Amino acid sequence: MQEDYYSPKHIELVDTLTNISHTLSSQEKVDQALLFCQRTLTIQQNDYSSDHINISYTFNNMGNLMEKKKEFTQAIQFHQQALAIQKKCFPLGHSTIIATLKFIGTIFKNQCQYDQALEYYKQALDINEKCFPSNHVQLASNFISIGAVLSAQEKFSEALDFQNRALAIREKNYPSDHVFIAHTLTHVARTLFNQKTYHQALESYQRAINIYEKCYPSDHTDIISNLNNIGDVLYRLDKYDEALTYHQQALAIQEKQNETALIDMARTLNHIGNIFNSQNKFDESLHFYHRALEIRETSDSLNYQAISTMLSNIADVLYKQRNYKQAFDYQQRALNIQKTIYSLSDVRIAESLHSMGHTRYGQKMFDESLNFYQQALKIYEENHASNFENVALSCEYVGASLIQLEEYEEGLKYLFRALQIFEENPSSDCEQLPICLCTIGNSLLEQGNPNEALHYHQRALAIRQELYSSGHMYIGTSLGSIGNIFSNQGKYDEAFDMYEQALVIYEKFCSSEDLELPTCLSNMASLLNDQHKYDQALSFHYRALAIQEKHLPYSYTTVVNVLKDIGQVKVKQSNFDGAHDDFSRAVALLQQYDPLNHS
Repeated sequence: MQEDYYSPKHIELVDTLTNISHTLSSQEKVDQALLFCQRTLTIQQNDYSSDHINISYTFNNMGNLMEKKKEFTQAIQFHQQALAIQKKCFPLGHSTIIATLKFIGTIFKNQCQYDQALEYYKQALDINEKCFPSNHVQLASNFISIGAVLSAQEKFSEALDFQNRALAIREKNYPSDHVFIAHTLTHVARTLFNQKTYHQALESYQRAINIYEKCYPSDHTDIISNLNNIGDVLYRLDKYDEALTYHQQALAIQEKQNETALIDMARTLNHIGNIFNSQNKFDESLHFYHRALEIRETSDSLNYQAISTMLSNIADVLYKQRNYKQAFDYQQRALNIQKTIYSLSDVRIAESLHSMGHTRYGQKMFDESLNFYQQALKIYEENHASNFENVALSCEYVGASLIQLEEYEEGLKYLFRALQIFEENPSSDCEQLPICLCTIGNSLLEQGNPNEALHYHQRALAIRQELYSSGHMYIGTSLGSIGNIFSNQGKYDEAFDMYEQALVIYEKFCSSEDLELPTCLSNMASLLNDQHKYDQALSFHYRALAIQEKHLPYSYTTVVNVLKDIGQVKVKQSNFDGAHDDFSRAVALLQQYDPLNHS
């Protein structure tokens, strides 16, 4: 209607154009919203001086829209143009300047440029501290913003100091069930979570959700978010069933909402996928991961970080299923995305290179695994040298690949370097040291040094028995490795004793997906076979076969090997018909699952 009365560039149209732009932005129609902002700016620049305060508001609106488009450089440029005008208009400071400084700080924070973010957030705080007393509510939001950046920088004590100052201010100025207090508790909880103080984080999240449930309807985004937060804490505490209950509550609410909840739903689906992954329920995990990926790719296609995370999660499950080819494809897709959004020296690139190395190692493509591990090691050494654990792990992985390539001397150099780092810098993951000892032991055994190998495996066993006084699968791993050494030395009784001890542990602690149990059974069968105890050997072989067959097609090569072993035992028993049946089954599996090489 206004366009019937005013020319297209009349100043009276500005408010209407701005309102239309805000509406389109709320509908995620960002490009259309920008067009109306640009019309507004053109009118303002024709009618106002270049430093008119209203022009700064339009620049901020355009900056916010560019941020939505993930065009961060342009977003900052618009906000800085707004800031320049505002500083001329309000040389002593003003709330509009504070808002603009926060806009810029938030963009830098979201880009992980934390020092720049802190600079702008602290400028905003300086203005507020000059205008308000130290316990004024205006300061609380500044403290929260600064605390979030410090938490991201892993400066947790400093972060909590700012966040608790914000909480104290809000608890003094608002009723105990005010949503601002809940928001602050959520920030505190997030920092405690990042600090891995999970029980305290859980307490703060639960306090927050109790307030939200009093203030909001049950489908409010803050309630959904905190259900997921609580679920995530419980997940880190290994309380998987409890965690799943909270995430499923969140998902049930989100599935009733419209498409605006899709992106949040993707986060929930990912949480549920993580739980099933940790429970070794891989098919269920893949189902939820794929749902999350589909949402990301269709409704959040510019969120490259989230998409790369989903691809990596799917790859992780496929790797655990020993579906190495597909796992590598997803890892490659994730890495390609990461290279477009992160510096090539970023730790996340190195982590992806590790994962790709593991997959190639699992495929026995040791030249390629070595290449990936060496790339990761270079990143850690040149850019993250203080991250001793990852430097050591990279050395260990490089060494293991070199050993497989029969470059024993060079491989052991890397392994002993890793061992030295772990011994001098105890890892937060106390299992890393015994793993390294086992890798060295296995390498020495391959070189024909069983006595030295035994020394390192016994060290690993002693550490694990101390770490896991109530038992653990890793103790079984060490016992099995020692059994292998005794077996190679022809010490059959000692070897069988070790395998029996390992078997007891595996039967207690292994999941249905773990390879250790059938491997142990096969080792015991081979030992009995060497002693001509054929009936007993077959009994153990059949137990191993029954487990491996549950994981077809991924386990087909292992099933084939077990069938061949069974057939060979039957040949020794002169049971040629039985052996023929087993060999025929092995051939049929090869033709079914690897027809190109066995037609």
